[in-house]
Amino acid sequence: MQTKAIIFDLEGVIADTNHIWDEADRAFLSQRGLNWSDMSWVEAKASLNGMSLRDGASYVKDYFNLPDAVDELIDERFQIVQQLFQKTITFVPGFQELWRLLPDSKYRMAVATALHPELLTIVQERLALPTYFNTHIYSVSEVGWKSKPDPAVFLFAAEKLGVVPSQCVVIEDSPKGIMGARAAGMKSIGFSGTFEKQHLSAADVVIDDLLDVATYIGKEI
Repeated sequence: MQTKAIIFDLEGVIADTNHIWDEADRAFLSQRGLNWSDMSWVEAKASLNGMSLRDGASYVKDYFNLPDAVDELIDERFQIVQQLFQKTITFVPGFQELWRLLPDSKYRMAVATALHPELLTIVQERLALPTYFNTHIYSVSEVGWKSKPDPAVFLFAAEKLGVVPSQCVVIEDSPKGIMGARAAGMKSIGFSGTFEKQHLSAADVVIDDLLDVATYIGKEI
C-alpha cells in the first residue's frame, strides 16, 4: 500500500539526546554508589530506550531493588535530565538534510515520542520543531503514558494525521519502537544510530544513514 505518512521517533532520530540520558543515568546511580556493569548497561539501555520517565524509574527501582518510592525516583532523575537538556540539544546528523528530500506535498509527517512533556517543550523550542511538524508532535502523555512497544502513540499520531496505519512508515532507533510500529500495523525503518543493526532486525529495513530513508520511502517498502 502506498505510503502517505511518515512518523518519526524523536530521540535518536531527530534530536541527539542519547548521550544526555547516558550521562544522567550515570549521575543518578552514582548518587547511590551504584553503577551498571558493562553487560548490564547493554541490557538496560535496550530496555530504557523509549520508556516514559515513570516506566524508566520503575525499571531502575526493580533492577537495583531500591527502597525509594517510584515518584521520588522520577523527581530525582527528572531534575538531572532537565538540567542537561537545557544545556545543549542538537539535531541528529542527517535529519535536516533528510527533511529537505521528503516533499511535504506527498507525505504527512508527525513525531511520536515517549519524552516527558516538559523535556519535549525544551526540545521543541531549541530545535524549532513546529517549523518541521507544525502541531503534529505527540507524546505518550496523550495516550495514558503507554510506553513503546505499546502502539498507542503511533496509532494516535496516525489518527491525527488522518491516515490509516497501513499507510504509515515509522522511523525508529530502538527495538521497542520498532516492535510498537509493528504492533500498530505500520511499516518501519530502523536507524542504527543508537543500537547495532542486529538489535533492529524486526524492522522492515535497517539503515546506517538517515538520508537512506528517502530512498526506501520512495521504493514504497
